[in-house]
Amino acid sequence: MIALLALVCALQEPVVLRTAESDGKVTVTIDDQVARGKVAVVDDPKARPAGAETVVWVASMPREQAAAALRETPGIVAVVSGRGGGDVEPLKIGDSWMVQAPGSTGLSGRLEIRGGLVTYRLEEPKDRKPSAIEALRASASKDAAPAPAAALETGNRACKLRIFGMTERPVYGAKAPAAGKKLLVLDAEFENIIPLTLVQSNQVPTIYKIKDLADHLYLVVNGVKVSRLSSDAASLPGHMTTVGFALDRLGTRMRGNLVYEIPEGATRLDLRFYDYSHGHMALLLRAGEIPEARPLLPLKENEVLEAGVFRVDRPAGQAAPEGMAWLAVELRARSRMVTESDATAFDPKAKPGDKVKIGTVSDWTDLKRHLNVLVDGARSIASSDVADLGEAPRFIPDVLTGGVALFLVPAKTESLELRCDFPNAKLPNGQIVHPPALVFLLEGKRPEAAAKPALAEIDDDIYKVAVTGQRVAAEVGGQKAPAGTKFLVVEVSVKGNGKAGELFQTAEQLSYATEK
Repeated sequence: MIALLALVCALQEPVVLRTAESDGKVTVTIDDQVARGKVAVVDDPKARPAGAETVVWVASMPREQAAAALRETPGIVAVVSGRGGGDVEPLKIGDSWMVQAPGSTGLSGRLEIRGGLVTYRLEEPKDRKPSAIEALRASASKDAAPAPAAALETGNRACKLRIFGMTERPVYGAKAPAAGKKLLVLDAEFENIIPLTLVQSNQVPTIYKIKDLADHLYLVVNGVKVSRLSSDAASLPGHMTTVGFALDRLGTRMRGNLVYEIPEGATRLDLRFYDYSHGHMALLLRAGEIPEARPLLPLKENEVLEAGVFRVDRPAGQAAPEGMAWLAVELRARSRMVTESDATAFDPKAKPGDKVKIGTVSDWTDLKRHLNVLVDGARSIASSDVADLGEAPRFIPDVLTGGVALFLVPAKTESLELRCDFPNAKLPNGQIVHPPALVFLLEGKRPEAAAKPALAEIDDDIYKVAVTGQRVAAEVGGQKAPAGTKFLVVEVSVKGNGKAGELFQTAEQLSYATEK
């Protein structure tokens, strides 16, 4: 890196020097004819020609080394190369000074030395002609319309988010939505607005980066459903970069499409961006009303979720096997997980260094296995269809969202309870917890458990398994046994003794061994 260093004796009249830089080479000229005999330009800072009152040193070395040379040679004024950016204001180092050359800006530098004072500024050269590219740009934009303004804009202390438009499409590239849904396409732009940071004599940019945009940017539909960016976004034409999203420096922008799946006829659309380092952002894309909904039962919570049941019914027109019935349950929840963040990003009154607990998202992994209906307090029935709710839904921290799960239950019951389990839940800090189940009484009252003597029993550290009855039948649940065979119906009760929320796997852990 080239640096210009000037060794100055006190002069009554100012010395004015002009600096220029091209392809990394710094040149120095002297405006004042009288001062030329008193100013020398050298390659060695220790060289001092006889009679020279001011010595200008052009040095081929990094700025840090040039700064070290200043400390060893008191009274030096430094102009460092402008390549890589930096502050044009003179920087005082001990009894010396350092300023930067114009770099690749196409400007010239005016350095004025008056005794021990140094002033410096960059300005347009008087004889400078516009480059071919600048001339072309000027002619092209002469009669051009101004760039379109964003329809919506928001931001936090590090980034601005703009939406220029949105459309609903039946397909996007090779991507097609599920039945009854459409694709919402947002024309979006992000801009890095993090100020440059002064490091020694350099102004250093800060990268704004997100590991995966899909883990931070969500669309809330009708106030109850969370739609996420597709995992195959990278393969969609014109889609915004999601994995490894980065804006390198102040002013860097990235524009592209964001594609979400929404139900047909969606009336309310909210875009929510969760940034735990710099503050959250939100944009109302479609301002439809959200129907007021209240839970049928009081909300319940543990370390993972706060949840509630908002609807329970028996869907009409959906055939069920004899003696059975379909049960639809609408479950909504919000995350109760938290992460520690910089308080100044969320509270303008916070002091630097203060921390605050901020709600973050929560994934209910393998929901289909851990969402069950308990019949009469004794029989657990897994969900038959969770397509609307999702097999591994993500819940956001500030809105109750969810969907409907279907269960095939006995037509006649004394009680029905919805049970939500979260075995081996992982907190944001990596800790594994075993939160209590969330249980909601949907119908009736749980009967007292009838004591049945066990025909056979196994009791270990994890499960207590008891066989309380057996019979043979030619038909079970409307299904007939193959010719020449019968069904063996075994009544089994299982009680969990473990502390980690172990799941009893009936098909894998119970098998029939013949007498042969």
